[in-house]
Amino acid sequence: MLGFVVDNAHQLRPIVGIPGAAFVGTPLELGFEIGSATIAPGRDYVLATSPEKASPLLIHLRAAGVLPTKSLTAEETSVEDFSVSKITLSPNGSSAAFLSESRGRIYVLTGLPTAPAVTAELSVEGLGSINTFAV
Repeated sequence: MLGFVVDNAHQLRPIVGIPGAAFVGTPLELGFEIGSATIAPGRDYVLATSPEKASPLLIHLRAAGVLPTKSLTAEETSVEDFSVSKITLSPNGSSAAFLSESRGRIYVLTGLPTAPAVTAELSVEGLGSINTFAV
């Protein structure tokens, strides 16, 4: 498997094969639609949002299939409910940053994918539109 793609029907699909001879596979059965997704470098998990709920979702992927999806909410983020506008991952996938334009904050999570915890909460109010950020 080369990676994943979100199709026009908001489904997460694997890219199967080898470079030059790959195809998009059948959608994964997640039980919800995907709004946006960021795939971890090791392709073992996905951070995503759903059109119904913009809180971040942690989707564990294994060769045998998809493990139960976990919503990253108050327990990991210390925030009751926040809407994620953009997601970025660190190069090795152990950390992520979530931009919440509605709250004017960037939340940095470490310990991914097994023990996510917020280690920083940064105010970005007054900075204008944020198009790119990294962790």
